[in-house]
Amino acid sequence: MDRKDTEILNILRKDSRTRNVRIAEKIGISESAVRKRISKLISRGHIKGFTIRTAEEEVTAIVLLKLEPKKTGTVMSRLRSSGMEVFEFSGDYDLGVSVSASDLQALNRYLDDLRGMEGILETDTLVRLT
Repeated sequence: MDRKDTEILNILRKDSRTRNVRIAEKIGISESAVRKRISKLISRGHIKGFTIRTAEEEVTAIVLLKLEPKKTGTVMSRLRSSGMEVFEFSGDYDLGVSVSASDLQALNRYLDDLRGMEGILETDTLVRLT
């Protein structure tokens, strides 16, 4: 995955209905190149699917992660390759992940998956209230 792929993912994260022509204009490549890159991102598992989010149901959070020291790079790569927005920190926690879920149950399922990931020792979830 290169910089152009990351730009495509960022655009689609904001609006998964963005037309390929518009993406191409924004990042400076042809529409056919965008189409091919999106197909590759899907086939390689970087894009798991396209969905909708409704504002009235959405729950957003930052999940702080404490990691095994020698697993930081591996965990960070795995999270980023799955399309997550990942932040590196100094202090008590090593990484932060921005999460949006349709409801609290979906957020809890996501947190259970994160907690089961090799290299993650502890999580702390900050749920956005407004």
